[in-house]
Amino acid sequence: MEYKTRIDYSIETLPWAAYIPIGSTHLILGAFSSQEAKRKIDFYYPNPANRFWNVMINLAGAQVAIF
Repeated sequence: MEYKTRIDYSIETLPWAAYIPIGSTHLILGAFSSQEAKRKIDFYYPNPANRFWNVMINLAGAQVAIF
């Protein structure tokens, strides 16, 4: 059955393969910026607007001066 949506979308492929280590017990989900043209660099995580690393630093209880 086909569904009609009001929103146009595109599927974006990533430049690397999936990585799920054997014996993994945790899953970290992230997101990329919505449009490739808006990215300043190819990989989104280093972007200062991304809170990912601040969350990881807080979870680890680490002291990092860069962030």
